Amino acid sequence: MDETLILKVSLVSALFGVLILLFLCDSYVSDSTAFENMNENIGKNVRVTGLVSSIREYPTVKIIKIKNGDRGIDIIAFTSENISIKENDIIDAEGEVVEYNNQTEIYADLLRIYH
Repeated sequence: MDETLILKVSLVSALFGVLILLFLCDSYVSDSTAFENMNENIGKNVRVTGLVSSIREYPTVKIIKIKNGDRGIDIIAFTSENISIKENDIIDAEGEVVEYNNQTEIYADLLRIYH
């Protein structure tokens, strides 16, 4: 094959791949979101990090309150699995911000626990 043709195909493929990645990344927030801004993010995916201050466990849901400074938010994890989490653990949660009973919460898609 001609070297210039291979170069052109490679450049077009790389550019196309970068555009796809930019499109995919635009739909998901990767930086940690400040707790103060949660009402502005209802319906959006966010990532938050905080210290676990309380845990309520039910058969199919875990409600984890995390704090970052003097602010707190409930992380709702729909799972029947036993999650090894305790107070004062640091967690990183990713999920959708929702409003339920006039409270802003995050329905977690992903939890990272740092013991």
